[in-house]
Amino acid sequence: MCAPTENQFSAYRRFRIQTALIEQLRIQSGMLALAVIINILILYLLQTAGVWLLRGWFHRFPPVLLSSDAVNELFTVFLYLAAFLLPYLIYAHMVGFPYREIPHTHPYPPVLLACTGVALGASLVGSILTAVVTGILALLGLFSPPIPIHLPTDSFAVFLFVVNTVILPAFLEEFVNRGIILGSLRRFGDRLAVLVSSALFALLHRNMTQIPHAFLMGLVLGFFVVKTHSIWTGIFIHLINNLLVLLFAVGSLSMNDWQFLFLGGFRVLFYGIAAVIGLVYLLMIRRVDLSLYRSNCPIGEGRLLINLFFNVPMVMLMLLFAWVIWLSFYQ
Repeated sequence: MCAPTENQFSAYRRFRIQTALIEQLRIQSGMLALAVIINILILYLLQTAGVWLLRGWFHRFPPVLLSSDAVNELFTVFLYLAAFLLPYLIYAHMVGFPYREIPHTHPYPPVLLACTGVALGASLVGSILTAVVTGILALLGLFSPPIPIHLPTDSFAVFLFVVNTVILPAFLEEFVNRGIILGSLRRFGDRLAVLVSSALFALLHRNMTQIPHAFLMGLVLGFFVVKTHSIWTGIFIHLINNLLVLLFAVGSLSMNDWQFLFLGGFRVLFYGIAAVIGLVYLLMIRRVDLSLYRSNCPIGEGRLLINLFFNVPMVMLMLLFAWVIWLSFYQ
């Protein structure tokens, strides 16, 4: 029997490496899907139980030290930590992802501001894309109701409301989506990691009034976190975007139609100018390379994506998302 040639040995070794990587990806994908499923189940379970318990509590013991709004906001903090953090901490432990691999260098302030401007422009595009998708669905008889804003009445509840709408999502969602999820997938390539983390980030919003915008913002946030080597970039952009959305939403509550139209035009102008300035600075002054490179993973991205999404836990997750999003429509 002839001994294998060097080329045959190299091909066999490459095949073994690819097989091991695919198996690793499928296992990690399954664990990630289970983490997201647990995220959704905990969210709905706690929301249902919380409404029932708080309603009974308020009926028997009217709030004295804290208003009902403050108690609701405190419950929202607990809900965030239990549903949107705990499953992914377990996932990171199960796949052996060390938190020190989350990039956390201090971004250069002018670059950070430029990235924020570009992200605001992407947010504007995402809002337009959401309006287009919502309009198309409306023609099909599917309507996804807007998310109402309920402003608390006392100062402590207002503080908690700002924390829950601006600060907590920026820190927690970036730590989970751009830290744990994106970071744990970077071994298979930055482009795949950014794409998958953005898709899950969008789907976790669970309604079509937010999914298109969230997906585009997820791509931008993931891209800038990778390029600046810092999770702080994503946190800062996320926080500023949330703050502006809240300010515009609160400011429009008492406006008439003409004032609301003027505010919308100002927002478009402000976001557009910020995006142009950011792009000019990054491309013409800093001459930043805006491309994402593939890692040294010897498997094509198409094959990686197929193996990542076509396994039993991930298919179950996609079916769960389809059901949850369908329930968000009214006809």
